[in-house]
Amino acid sequence: MNVVTVGAVAVALVLAGCSSSATSSSGEDAAAAWPSTVSLPEADALAWYARDPGTGSGEVHGVAFRDNSVANEVLNAAYDDGWELFTAGEGGIAEGIYEGPAMRDWALCRDGDLLHVYWLPQESTFADGTPITVPSTQVYVTNDFGGCA
Repeated sequence: MNVVTVGAVAVALVLAGCSSSATSSSGEDAAAAWPSTVSLPEADALAWYARDPGTGSGEVHGVAFRDNSVANEVLNAAYDDGWELFTAGEGGIAEGIYEGPAMRDWALCRDGDLLHVYWLPQESTFADGTPITVPSTQVYVTNDFGGCA
């Protein structure tokens, strides 16, 4: 589990599960599994990720885009689709994803799901361990996230 500290609020991004029936995928399979509840901009993705813990909830999907300016497009589409801001932060770290300065992130909720958008100004690591060597936007969706009830 990666924990992102945003101000005084900690938001957990579940990227590893305990279930032996958990499955994960990347690439085209993960892209095809992207949830229809989250609109994405027409931008070239660097990497895709999907993880099903096999428990019926807590499924995680992720995508990384080359340009960190994509974050604004993702956020605008999310607000248009009815997602509500849960928390936002600046300058924190995202354990396992980003350790550098000046990160920005937004956590939004809708119908019990969590949408987490990261604006990363330098090198980072994607959920599947792929190193990203350019500024990027990483977007993750966790279905049935307990903190978004």
